[in-house]
Amino acid sequence: MFFCACYTELPRQLNEPPDYQPFYSAEYDEPLKERFAVFLGERLFIFLVLEYPVAPERLNRLARPLESEAGSCNWRANQQAVELFFEAALDVSRSYPVEQRLRAMREAMSCLRKYAGPSPYIHNLYWRLLWLYEKIRLEFDFHKIPADTVKAFSQLVNKIYDPNTHPQLALAGNSAALHRLFSEVGRQRFSRVLSYRAGQKGQVVSFLEKLSGDIFLIGDDIENGEVINHLRRQLHNTRLPILVICTSTVLQKHLEKKTDMFCYTLEDLEKIVGGYRKERENLIRQTRLLFRDETDAFFNWALSGKTDNFFGIISRHPSMYAIFETIVRVAPNNITVLIEGASGTGKELIARAIHRLSSRKRQPFITVNCSAIPDNLLESELFGHVKGAFTGAVINKTGLFQEANNGTIFLDEIGELSESIQVKLLRFLQNGEIRPVGGNQTIHIDARLITATNRDLNTRVSEGLFRSDFYYRLNVVKLTLPPLNERTQDIASLTTHFIRLFSQKFNKEVSGIDNEALKILFSHGWPGNIRELENVIEHACAMALGPVITPEDLPRLPDKTGANSFEGKTLKEMEAEHIRRALSRFDSNHDAVCRELGISRTTLWRKLKELGIS
Repeated sequence: MFFCACYTELPRQLNEPPDYQPFYSAEYDEPLKERFAVFLGERLFIFLVLEYPVAPERLNRLARPLESEAGSCNWRANQQAVELFFEAALDVSRSYPVEQRLRAMREAMSCLRKYAGPSPYIHNLYWRLLWLYEKIRLEFDFHKIPADTVKAFSQLVNKIYDPNTHPQLALAGNSAALHRLFSEVGRQRFSRVLSYRAGQKGQVVSFLEKLSGDIFLIGDDIENGEVINHLRRQLHNTRLPILVICTSTVLQKHLEKKTDMFCYTLEDLEKIVGGYRKERENLIRQTRLLFRDETDAFFNWALSGKTDNFFGIISRHPSMYAIFETIVRVAPNNITVLIEGASGTGKELIARAIHRLSSRKRQPFITVNCSAIPDNLLESELFGHVKGAFTGAVINKTGLFQEANNGTIFLDEIGELSESIQVKLLRFLQNGEIRPVGGNQTIHIDARLITATNRDLNTRVSEGLFRSDFYYRLNVVKLTLPPLNERTQDIASLTTHFIRLFSQKFNKEVSGIDNEALKILFSHGWPGNIRELENVIEHACAMALGPVITPEDLPRLPDKTGANSFEGKTLKEMEAEHIRRALSRFDSNHDAVCRELGISRTTLWRKLKELGIS
């Protein structure tokens, strides 16, 4: 693949939402595979994915639907194009705010999905972009480094006034620089904004008497003496401190000498910006190194040929793309994640992806299947126990939470926990503390908690089977995985992935599947989801006698309606098949199988023995 990008000036800033439809609805030229465009303030950014390189004149024709808005395009290719993708949104040396650029990127990506459908290369770049933003924000805290006087003014306001306090702002004078301060900080930061431009001298005095506020922006065309007298009166009318930004150093000296106010000139704001110059230059240098590293990672991914692979999760379905976007946003932040989905949909893979994208990736990732451990042993497994805590506790035991310290602990089947375990986990979520069984001292644990369930926890809360306070603590970010029968377009990609996996396992040269066999896979309902598909392909690879899987290599699968699935079978055979399906769907978890079939564990063991199921 060949990547091209250009970043070009617009003759004016757009005053209305951009229309991307003509760009995406224009007929595709042969080499063009994917395209993306976004308006960023007074610039237009275009990114193209092509099968092979083409001349700049032809690139301009591909971008023609937006040419009328832009000047000439200076195209960059491959590594430089990908770096420009990251710079367009995250380069902090530009004056256009990063958050505004990211919002524009998000809106443009929505248009891409609406008009162009799945675009794996551009989506992968976008996910990397979001991940980079979170990484830069957390590691460098670039919000504290003011890029210009507007940012410096915003920082002053936030330092002097509580974030929940909305002071009144008054603007007096004809200074364009002062107008820019409050217009770009945003009116929502202030409870009220009053403005006045100086006219006749007598009008100034009468209007200033009505100009109340907590923050005053004073231009140099206002009489200093009248301003000082008015601001002195204001000190008695507000409980908040008063901040004055002015253009006159004379006025500043008078106010500092005669009043208890915070007073800065525009020159002071510029000095604040200049004081952060070294930090800003270092931030720019560090972010550009990150852009290069992420560009190299992107090309390794692109050249691997696995463009539908997101950290081991195979998909090009829009619902999964939305989940991947959420993963890259939440992974760098230490936030609790709840994953819901039917058995076999890949909940553990999602949890591992979150761990690998976090700062904890080099620390332990501990998995616990809560339904596989009896309740009387689960507390000890999770939190450990001290010697003598119960019969058989002859030594101190370290719990899984302690093993996961500084890393991630993944609790699967969280919906099966007893109320007593829920209470203890709630304590951990609130305070980061655990207490071993039989112990009298708490232990502080720094571990990220990710949970998963195939139950609807909201329903279980309403039925009184799950604590509501615990549920709300878990449900900070919820990811709901779709079943395989809702993303059938992924069946072919998943099949190819599993064939590659099992051909290596069995030391066979199985390289594909024929159309008839693939039709059978598409016609099946997949109640066991991806895990069931994996087992079917493992069976097929083991049975294959050539390089291609044929229908004869597949186990017998019912169609989506389930019609004729038990045709010609005895009652005993149907019972055995029903139990085998349940075992496959729940990965041989006997507790889950018993709940599904409505039988006891004793009955299940007896049936397995009678029917010869291993």
